[in-house]
Amino acid sequence: MILGIDPGKDKIGWAFADSKGALLFSGIVNKEELSSFWEVFMQKQWHNLLPWLKEREKEPLLSESELTIVVGNGTTCKEVLLFLKERGLDAQVVEEYGTTLEARKVYWRLHPPQGVWKFIPKSLRVPNRDVDDLAAFVIIRRYLASKTRGQVKE
Repeated sequence: MILGIDPGKDKIGWAFADSKGALLFSGIVNKEELSSFWEVFMQKQWHNLLPWLKEREKEPLLSESELTIVVGNGTTCKEVLLFLKERGLDAQVVEEYGTTLEARKVYWRLHPPQGVWKFIPKSLRVPNRDVDDLAAFVIIRRYLASKTRGQVKE
């Protein structure tokens, strides 16, 4: 399982994907709630993630024990890396420039526009919620793409 993190000043987007890059579930947590979120995650009590959940495509496989963590190199990357290091975890850092725009495209693929919204140009459509979680998913996809190209050192 891969955990993608989009670190922001006030909130942190997170997404879980399987090893092939399929979105499992994602959400957004306020920065001050990161410790609580992490405790729930470490207990693998997925139902307790509901307060932060934004998307759920599949249920995670509890048997997938290996976790790869990838963090976007944005606003509070160093703070998140320190948070993980204090818990004995390593993470790969991934370029996150442009992930929010890419996340909007992912949002519209997951939630195709309905009615009159179909006729509004894509560049003018704005999702009706924050997409930090989908930016974290984009970070996962970038990590997997760079791994395929042999640019990631394990």
